[in-house]
Amino acid sequence: MINVLEKIEFFASKSPDRIAFESVRGSISYGKLWECSEVLAGRIGALEAEGIVRRGEPIAVFGHKEPEMLVSFVACARMGHPYCPLDRSMPESRIKDILAEIGTSVMIRCEDEEAKIFQVPESILGEKCRDSAYHGDPERSSTCCDDSLNGKSESSSTGCDDALDENVMYIIFTSGSTGKPKGVEVTSENLGNFLEWMTGVATDIGEKEGKVFLNQAPYSFDLSVMDTYTALASGGTIASLDKEVLANPARTMDFLREKKPEYWISTPSFVDMILAEKDFTQENFPHIHVFYFCGERLTKATAEKLMTAFPDSKVINTYGPTESTVAISQVEIKREHIEAEDELPVGQVKPGTTVLIGMENGEIATDKEDGKIGEILIEGNTVAKGYFRAPEKTDAAFEKTPADEKFYACEKTPEDEKIYAGEKTPEGSEGSKSRRYHTGDLGYFKAGQLYCIGRTDLQVKVHGYRMELGDIEANILSMREVEAVCVVPKRSDGKIRSLTGFVVAPSMEGTFGDGKKVKAHLKELLPEYMVPKKIKFIESLPMTANGKIDRKKLEEEA
Repeated sequence: MINVLEKIEFFASKSPDRIAFESVRGSISYGKLWECSEVLAGRIGALEAEGIVRRGEPIAVFGHKEPEMLVSFVACARMGHPYCPLDRSMPESRIKDILAEIGTSVMIRCEDEEAKIFQVPESILGEKCRDSAYHGDPERSSTCCDDSLNGKSESSSTGCDDALDENVMYIIFTSGSTGKPKGVEVTSENLGNFLEWMTGVATDIGEKEGKVFLNQAPYSFDLSVMDTYTALASGGTIASLDKEVLANPARTMDFLREKKPEYWISTPSFVDMILAEKDFTQENFPHIHVFYFCGERLTKATAEKLMTAFPDSKVINTYGPTESTVAISQVEIKREHIEAEDELPVGQVKPGTTVLIGMENGEIATDKEDGKIGEILIEGNTVAKGYFRAPEKTDAAFEKTPADEKFYACEKTPEDEKIYAGEKTPEGSEGSKSRRYHTGDLGYFKAGQLYCIGRTDLQVKVHGYRMELGDIEANILSMREVEAVCVVPKRSDGKIRSLTGFVVAPSMEGTFGDGKKVKAHLKELLPEYMVPKKIKFIESLPMTANGKIDRKKLEEEA
């Protein structure tokens, strides 16, 4: 298992001047990252001594692609405080919801080249701790690498009385079915086990040292964990795209030319946008050796275009939810995958993880049983602790396995704890077992490869017929003219009345006849009730701040 703090300290000593992170908002070396994080950690320790912050209490970190965000993450980890990243691009209402959920006493704001510590008023401390609305008035601030603390506070820690876990590395919030976010608690062991595997994907960890890793996702999206910590654990440099640059394709291309990333990490939707630039080819960007994709389905159309533009680069498809620490499988996409009947695989499951398929009849299929479709269930050493201060949500999604029940029922030694956490694997064992996470993703195994074909929550019922939107999208994508597609329901009076397909097909004019052509294609492949009532042609699919397709916006336009 990789200890990322030890790795950062090692590279700070070995190569102190090597750049660890750079964006248009600034850069920081490994030496300065370790030095600044030590100073900020000392301030957090002072707040503990004053009784303002309790050990293990989450600390919110607010900003957008500043080097100080990285300093804050490392400082929190050094002091045993989970950090909770809040990106400036997030809606204010969501930020308030998250602050209310974690009930933190302090937050760090990264702005003006400073990491400022704010005391959060009692009014923010959450529905579960206080009834409130956020005022956001700072009572305390400090500057990175400045020994002084500005301002004093006489208040004591006012967080919830729930037990706090110093072993939690970070808390990232995902969308909940109720509309309220859920905070996923990822432990240091979860991250360390993920990095033990991820640093060896596509190339080994030694080859990654000193290389440049592209960061596209905001820190509030767990895809950023893949590039940020893989780079830091390998002694690489993070080249981070901020939202202003991302909003301008020309500026994005200039950034890529200047920073020359060798490892590309993004959502498929983001690379789709960049592939629209004719200059995005291996000839013009020879430094890009590996493309890693996660967070969304990688389509054959995208993979084929990328492999044509970059014939000598590796295209790696990965899969995993936030609740199992970014990703748990990977595969290098080859031409045979493009030509196969199945959608692209998401790959071979990593060591230390077991994936099962839960079918509607209650049966559980293993990776040895090909073609059995059901919900993807994940066990292993990167499955998260659960949802922060949400035991009911945790129990609903994280099922205890027989091994888990036995572990909790018996008296444990320190060695048992290490084995269970995944820090140590007993001789003759395939790895530690943990709770079983129910992903809500639909998938199956074939020839040792995992395939993810959609979401259980993207199943809809129209006029009494149940269907999977991903199935319809995959069949539209099988048209050579189509580059991207999203099918959404059109609702009225709380019911789904029809489906609308939004299609990106630059070679088609988007006429009524083109819409009929798409429908005719679908009628040859699917039952008529699965054919969308409307086909709308658009230049590109809208994306969320995380780089995923914005389905909610498309529903509004359906």
